[in-house]
Amino acid sequence: MSLLLNEAMLNNNEPGRLLPIDINAIFDIDEESDMDISDNEIDDALDRIMDATDGVGEMWEMQDDDDILQDSHNTEKSKTFHLSADSYEEWIKNLEKAGLSYIRHEHKAKESGSRKKYSYIKVMLPVDSTTVILQHYYKHNNHQSGHLSDLCTLPLSDNIRHFIRQRALEGLDTHSIQQLLWHRGIELQDHVQLLEQGTESQNIQSLRDGLVTRDDIYTIVHITLKSCAYLDNDELRSLIKWQEKLSCVGGYCLFNNSGDENKGFMFAFQTEKQKELIKFARVVCLDTTGSGYPVAFLISKFKRLVTLKAWLDFLKEKNSEWNPDIFMVDDAGKEIKAVEECFPNANEDLWQLMKTKGWDDSEALRQITEAINKWRRMGVEASTKFADYFERWWKSKYDKWMVCLRGVARDMMDTNNLIEAFHRKLKYVYMRGRPKRRLDSEVYLLVEIVLQDLNFSVFLDDLNIGRMNPRRQQQRI
Repeated sequence: MSLLLNEAMLNNNEPGRLLPIDINAIFDIDEESDMDISDNEIDDALDRIMDATDGVGEMWEMQDDDDILQDSHNTEKSKTFHLSADSYEEWIKNLEKAGLSYIRHEHKAKESGSRKKYSYIKVMLPVDSTTVILQHYYKHNNHQSGHLSDLCTLPLSDNIRHFIRQRALEGLDTHSIQQLLWHRGIELQDHVQLLEQGTESQNIQSLRDGLVTRDDIYTIVHITLKSCAYLDNDELRSLIKWQEKLSCVGGYCLFNNSGDENKGFMFAFQTEKQKELIKFARVVCLDTTGSGYPVAFLISKFKRLVTLKAWLDFLKEKNSEWNPDIFMVDDAGKEIKAVEECFPNANEDLWQLMKTKGWDDSEALRQITEAINKWRRMGVEASTKFADYFERWWKSKYDKWMVCLRGVARDMMDTNNLIEAFHRKLKYVYMRGRPKRRLDSEVYLLVEIVLQDLNFSVFLDDLNIGRMNPRRQQQRI
């Protein structure tokens, strides 16, 4: 019989020594010397070995294979190790502890297709002794098992994992955490030199903790942030918990999933800081998709009048002191009508296509007519078509065109350029253009990352340091 182990680590620098998985000691290899053993001792050793092997929970097919050793290719290299029954039991336990898997095969896997094996161990059960024979076959691309790079297959200790999780919760990205752990690489080099000199005992876990890779950090950060975003495995229950969480920390949240076709799905919220800022908002940009600071968020399935009106009514009810002067919207009837019904005293300004020099009716109409005639005189078909479209669609709405100075301070943004830039950044920098994201992960992204980054960007700008670049913003995800 033979066992085929998917992963194992053997120390080739010390002949006759096996490097166990995720432990701090090396097994001593007992050479087979005493052949005068009773049948009871052999049976007992055999039972212990099989119990240890089956203890991982795998179901084995018992198959005899006496020709395993003769089946290896001439190009393969192999080493033979001998373990006592006690050492074998401990070795199997360490395989299980490390999360490594192993399978039993009747014959050695052929080197073809996806079943190609580059390194495996065959375990031969004892026949007339209590010693287990491990036959290690390896055929790597200039790789020898037992190399320090094999440490990456071992799990990190709990204290290192806890350190990385805490830094992720504090807002550090993978790159920053890696920089904090960079000094461990120097410690690892010093440790290796001591090992080569034979002046220090070998500690596998210490070596592994000193070799923290970017993939290690990314995996832990990803799992940590995922647990923060997914408050429940069910998406709707998770959103309900997010609603409760936002309300508990001083924010407002409106969640509608009643199945009403008119309203549809709607998840709107404001954080405590957004509540404070909206009191001073005189110019409000409304868009479905920078440097502006969002004062409210709405996630909905449809952009309908009833949905927008419910959202604005919700904000108006929760923010009694909010009385904006101007709403900046696209030329969309639903948005304009919703604003007019909720805030009848506010002006609705459309996105500026053309800035006029004056704003009295006669002068504005004269400038518009002159511009349209210039486009037509160009004699280009595209310009003529655009002039016809502009006259038909925009000339009649000139009273709602944006005026950059309408009793508002110059440093107030009264175009939707910034909100368009913000939503582009949100979709393609933070979300990386990936569709079909869970909504609770989107809520977490807005509350815990996007708003925090905006605060940090404002802080950097006040210090004349500069803003966060897209690379750093993506590293936080």
